Amino acid sequence: MLNFTAVMRPEVILGAFGLNLIFFLLLLNLYIKTVKLRRELKDLLKGNSGQNLENILLDLARNNEVLKGEVTNLKKYTEELNQRLLVAVQKVGMVRYKALPDLGSELSFSVAFLDANNNGVVITSLYGREQCLVYGKPVERGISTYPLTEEEQKAIRKAMEEGR
Repeated sequence: MLNFTAVMRPEVILGAFGLNLIFFLLLLNLYIKTVKLRRELKDLLKGNSGQNLENILLDLARNNEVLKGEVTNLKKYTEELNQRLLVAVQKVGMVRYKALPDLGSELSFSVAFLDANNNGVVITSLYGREQCLVYGKPVERGISTYPLTEEEQKAIRKAMEEGR
């Protein structure tokens, strides 16, 4: 049987009271945290503009689909630009020189304009006292079907080295 005199002792009563007080404080702490979490959850589900979370998520999903389409379009456009760039002038090489030994400065030049595949043109300007001649020669893969001067070959080599 239970001995009530042992239970009624002041240390037992104080111990039980202290234990109950600790449990009460823990319970109060949990209650406060629960109320706080409910309030935060309500704010989250409500959203900043008064919409509920479901509508916000649906809007985000729709926007995501639109963005996916735009990214796909941008990829296609980038691929088209890359294809165009292959045939655009990407490399330039220029050589200045004296075409005639009796002229004082290097007024003649050869300049090569090449694309990514070393196709393009080399243009030469020969300066003389009485006249200035300008002509161009096509270049395919770094080589021309026309005879090239040393300066024109040097201009093509410079342009091809620039692209490395």
